[in-house]
Amino acid sequence: MSVVTPEKKRLFLAINLSMATTRKIGEASLRMQREAQAAQLKVAWVPPPNIHLTLKFLGWTNADVVAPIRDLVDE
Repeated sequence: MSVVTPEKKRLFLAINLSMATTRKIGEASLRMQREAQAAQLKVAWVPPPNIHLTLKFLGWTNADVVAPIRDLVDE
């Protein structure tokens, strides 16, 4: 007997940053990447366009509630 489980999505509420802020963070990140590489540190870097401010992590959530959550946030 197989059990069908609903698809899960990793959800969070976030704010996108301004282009100027994202650019400055990207420049600082590039400097830190160079220093980390020189120190032979293994670091996973987030591309500047993906940088955001997370307000609330909702975790793994059933996909069928994504639209209702989005509607609530849009209000």
